[in-house]
Amino acid sequence: MKGILAKIKDLEGRIDSLPTSEMVKKIVSKLLEENGISRNLLGEYESKIVNTKEEVIRLSNLGFDCQPIGNREWLMRKKVLGQLPS
Repeated sequence: MKGILAKIKDLEGRIDSLPTSEMVKKIVSKLLEENGISRNLLGEYESKIVNTKEEVIRLSNLGFDCQPIGNREWLMRKKVLGQLPS
């Protein structure tokens, strides 16, 4: 039992030392800045235009924000990590 508890404590210590997503974002931003890559070039949003309420609901459940743009048309946008320009 003591061996199991020791392994659990060791794993907890390792988990606590893992970087958080916020730490990773800061590291990536700093590296991009140091390499002269503008965040605006990375295409930070995925956008879709939909025209049914079902599509709005489905994409909203996937994390997209909704903005009405016309009669039965909505712009769905989701912040994403873009691709580096080639």
